[in-house]
This record gives sequence, C-alpha cells and structure tokens, in this order.
Amino acid sequence: MKIFGLELGSLLGLGSSLLGGWIGYAAAFGAGVAVAWQVAAWEADSARAERLAVYSAGLAITNAANEAQRQVELADRDKALAAAEAAADAERARRDDLEATLEELRHAPAEDDRPLSPTAQWFFDGLRQ
Repeated sequence: MKIFGLELGSLLGLGSSLLGGWIGYAAAFGAGVAVAWQVAAWEADSARAERLAVYSAGLAITNAANEAQRQVELADRDKALAAAEAAADAERARRDDLEATLEELRHAPAEDDRPLSPTAQWFFDGLRQ
C-alpha cells in the first residue's frame, strides 16, 4: 500500500531508522494506519459528496418537472373554466331572449291574433297564462 507516494515498507524502514528498533517500526506502522484511515475517510466523504450532488440534481429536476406539470394543470383548468363560463353566458343569453319573447307574447293584445289553427291557438293561449 502507498501512503504519500511511499510504500508502507519504506515508511517502516524510515521509522525504524529514525526512532531505532521496534519502536520505530511500531510508530511508522501506526502512522501508516492513521494515514490510511484518513485517506479512506476522505474517499468516503468524496463519494458521499458526489452522491449528494447527484441526489440534489435529481431532486431539482423532479421539482422542476412537478412545477411544470402543475402549471399545465392550472392552464388546462383555466381553459376549462373559461369554456364553461362562455357556455353559461351563452345559455343565460338564450334564456333571457326566450323570456323576453314569452313576455311579449303574454302581453300581446288579443286583437293582434290572426285566425290560427286550433292547436296554434291553444299553444298561444297557454303562453299568455
């Protein structure tokens, strides 16, 4: 295993020559293990940061897609509401015209009636009531 570009055996040899004997070997080995653990922790942190970045990007895309879908639904709802209001306005206008026509027929003087068939007369008499 390499630590700072040096083989573990080289570090052990360096430690033993600096400190002398088995204490140098133990100190170099301990330092090597500590550095290896630190490197592993850095790699794990780096991998965790990469996963977090990917997750954050995915979450941003999902949120953008959800917002776009909501905007489409709102636009569709607004279009449907506008169409329903237009249809209701047209129905009200038609009903008002019919009411006005019926009122004119109800208040028409009897002398304005021309001879009608019995069925037509019955119909118009019914409208006047």
